[in-house]
Amino acid sequence: MIFWGNKPFGRLIIALILGIVTSRYFPIYSNVLYLVLGLVFTTFLISTRNTSRYREYYTGGLLILLVFILGYTRYSSIHPDMDWTHYSHKIDNTHLYLNAEILTIPKKTTRYSCFIRVNAIGSNIDSMHNVTGKMTAYFKLEDSLASAYSPGDEILLNGYVTALRHSRNPNAFDFNDYLKTKHIFHRVDIAPGLHKSTSKNLANPIEHLANNIRAHSLKTFDKYLENKDHRSLTGAMVLGFRNTIDPELYASYTKTGAVHVLAVSGLHVGILCQILLLFLNKLFKSSNRDKLIKLSILIFATTTYIIITGGSAAVMRASVMIIIYYIGKYWADRVDSYNVLSMAAFFLMVYDPYMIFQASFQFSFLALLSILYFYRAIYDWIFNYIEINSRLINFLWQMVALSISAQILVAPLTIYYFHKFPTYFWLSGIVAVPAAYCVLVLGILMIILEYILPMMNEIIDFLLTSIFNVFISAIQTIEHLPWATVENLWLHTHELLILYVSLGLFLAGRYVYKANYILASLVAFMIFTISRYQYNNISNTQASVTIYDNYKGHIIDFYDGKTCYSLRNNNIADRSVEFITTNNRVNKKVAEIVNLDQHDHIAKLSFIKTRNLIQFKNESILLLDSNYTDHKTPVNVNTAIIIGGMKSSMDSIKRYVSADQWIITQSEKQYKQKIWKTWCINNKIPHVSIKESGAYSFDIID
Repeated sequence: MIFWGNKPFGRLIIALILGIVTSRYFPIYSNVLYLVLGLVFTTFLISTRNTSRYREYYTGGLLILLVFILGYTRYSSIHPDMDWTHYSHKIDNTHLYLNAEILTIPKKTTRYSCFIRVNAIGSNIDSMHNVTGKMTAYFKLEDSLASAYSPGDEILLNGYVTALRHSRNPNAFDFNDYLKTKHIFHRVDIAPGLHKSTSKNLANPIEHLANNIRAHSLKTFDKYLENKDHRSLTGAMVLGFRNTIDPELYASYTKTGAVHVLAVSGLHVGILCQILLLFLNKLFKSSNRDKLIKLSILIFATTTYIIITGGSAAVMRASVMIIIYYIGKYWADRVDSYNVLSMAAFFLMVYDPYMIFQASFQFSFLALLSILYFYRAIYDWIFNYIEINSRLINFLWQMVALSISAQILVAPLTIYYFHKFPTYFWLSGIVAVPAAYCVLVLGILMIILEYILPMMNEIIDFLLTSIFNVFISAIQTIEHLPWATVENLWLHTHELLILYVSLGLFLAGRYVYKANYILASLVAFMIFTISRYQYNNISNTQASVTIYDNYKGHIIDFYDGKTCYSLRNNNIADRSVEFITTNNRVNKKVAEIVNLDQHDHIAKLSFIKTRNLIQFKNESILLLDSNYTDHKTPVNVNTAIIIGGMKSSMDSIKRYVSADQWIITQSEKQYKQKIWKTWCINNKIPHVSIKESGAYSFDIID
């Protein structure tokens, strides 16, 4: 047989994933890939006519190879290096003219930002080339025109185009890498007055309809919901518009494990389709013609909702799954949920293989797979011991079982990405899921009533306000319960993979009742445990220094075991320091942070600081900062860190200070950074420029 069992896509998807991942890390950008794919496909077709006894194995192996090459070729084919129409091939300088289409509503933070689709680009407005591809556009905060743009608007602009680069700080969240999974490889910074609208809207009819619905809906919520938090939460839970959510409120949902309801997901799509099918089943019968009409309306509605909500992975997954499910329900004998889930993932990854590297895509599929596998067993477990006749208790247990089953496969990924785990996720689920259902239904009803019976929206406003008062209060109460969040957790990539291998082998062994699978699972888990033990031992004895990359000034961490001695420029905001350093400190298992700016003198067993001189085990470090004064005698150290603000002249420092390596931070003035670098090069002195090379770390050898 060509396909194995009743879950063919569940097996083929592994080969597709391996092909995509291999292409990401070992890319070949060549048209020869299409030839290889065609040859393997032709060989596969020929193999289906093979009548030998080994036909099943031969054909099956070719199919696996075909899907692997499909994943490899598909990922490579949509990379800019393989697309000669991509704008990156027309960038000949940094200041360029662009004709572009606005793709997302401009988001206001410290500036306005949005995604744009580039239609033409050039050094001169009269000689632009037609191109394809997306960028991130950044406008100044004082630029009022930027806030007026809507998705679909065509604009002309002149801006500073630069390629996105990876984060240059260790273990920091790499936002630019996330953007690359969205096919965005460049950014353009635009000054006020250097952009304008052409008064055209380039959206196709469905996009135009979806954008109008979203704009109308947001205005409706603004009109009736006076509370800012209620408006922002309704926009997020109904439309997926999270631009205006208060950061502190968002943090509360993150800490309690209820943040998933703030992103439109499969739950929301399922509710929407339930409402739609309730009416469609009343209007249409069960003939093939009526089934086709219902399916067409369902496809149109889900496509429109995908555009309205920004095309998140969870919405696309749920929409494709629902369409596949109803195709099977209407015209097939039976539908296997696992195969539907695998088929949805397969089609989405062929459509856009970059999706697999998005956290939302991974969470979406793992959560649903976990629910499919574990929910029934967890739900039935309590009834094996207790007979429950109460509908309320039964409902509450359903919510708890749903939350627990979803977390089993998602928990390692949560720790890997967010380095924390909400212990009361099961409690927040009791509140969050019903609230999401009510808010979505009432939000959609408010949008519809605004067209036909707006006076009824006063009642909807009252209901939504009441729900949010209870919802927000409950989440904030859960947030402040003891041990609500276990923080400072860390998993390395190889540990995450080993953990999933162990879990997968265990589940496989449980399914087929074979002891060797369970034994292999235990071996994998033992390897994971050993890795954790070694990592903890390394953390206890570590001694290293990290100078972070930050254009606003210096941030320096000295790691002595699980104690971190930190030095920073006072002009850097606390939030920026946390963003840059937190993940690395969690990775280092830091338990105590000592701010060196508040201590001129520190004397510990292995770390001694006297003004601007540090003795860290056997390493002597001189901080060339405002505390430095001429010694008039030679100073020999292992490392000199140029921070800036010295009262002594550069010539005097060069004459009296001798170091094995010089590190130039970005707190020093830019022109002086260049002078220091030139001096080091001319004198063949080992040096590091943080501005040019990014963050720099080195170990202290005892």
